[in-house]
Amino acid sequence: MKFLVTGAGGFVGRGLVKALVAAEDNSVVALYREPVGPDYCDARVTAVTSGDLHQFDRWQDVLQGVDCVIHLAAAAHGKVPAGHDPSSARSADVELVRLIATQCKKAGSRRFIFLSSIGVYGNSASAPVTENQSVNPQQAYARRKWQAECELKTALQGSAVEYVIIRPPLVYGAEAPGSFRRLIAGVWRDWPLPFKGLKNQRSMVALENLLDFILCAAVDGKAANETFVVADNERLSTAEIVECLARGMGKKPRLFRISARLFALLAKMLGQRRLYEQLFASYPVDNSKACGLLEWQPVISASDALRRSGQRYSQKQSGS
Repeated sequence: MKFLVTGAGGFVGRGLVKALVAAEDNSVVALYREPVGPDYCDARVTAVTSGDLHQFDRWQDVLQGVDCVIHLAAAAHGKVPAGHDPSSARSADVELVRLIATQCKKAGSRRFIFLSSIGVYGNSASAPVTENQSVNPQQAYARRKWQAECELKTALQGSAVEYVIIRPPLVYGAEAPGSFRRLIAGVWRDWPLPFKGLKNQRSMVALENLLDFILCAAVDGKAANETFVVADNERLSTAEIVECLARGMGKKPRLFRISARLFALLAKMLGQRRLYEQLFASYPVDNSKACGLLEWQPVISASDALRRSGQRYSQKQSGS
């Protein structure tokens, strides 16, 4: 198959391009915002410098012969391109999905995979989240993702292009950005962390598992026009996550106990309610649809993936 990957220079994108060409007979057109060096090149990878995708004007060229588009590019972690209102229903991510979907129809591509976010269901959950749950996006990023999902379905309605929407929770690995980067750095630096005895349940997805699911969704006919939540099988507490990371680094975690209610109060006073939810609240995810309909299973356990992440992060820091 021939794939086109947007956001190929990101954390997920870099891994996805490698995973796609690791399979025989695949080729990839990889769109990078900035020029890339030879480390990103492969005989079956066509690296294209796109700049701002909203201004990109070579869609029909890069989509020629493409079977499946995998759209990863997004204004993540609060970064919205200049000229776009983050609160607008026609914000950057929404406009871009409509643009690419329209170009896919013109080019005759067969499938469009869109990486959305578990955040469309809200910031926390007491019961396991499934695809059937009502959406309740509370953050600007999640609202844009939900709006983009709706725009994608509208743009492809009545066409031959199939969509697959994937809603992952936090994607982690040694080079993950955002909140996971801050957590793994804290473990590496032996920071005292206030999670001792914490019994929350959080679902995440290892990069290896997400990539494997994307490859599965790209080729399985049963994935056509479906939405999936995808996560590791295990749900771990924040304390267990820290312990696994520390074990991979060969360290003993420095955990101490603090009242979750006290931390919530402090977070509210400091305007950091989201930080409290990420660290102390539960967010379990039920991946049974992905496992049942597509007969998919994660390729690595959460505990093993976290230990591997800790080990790789430690090796990288020691090397530098």
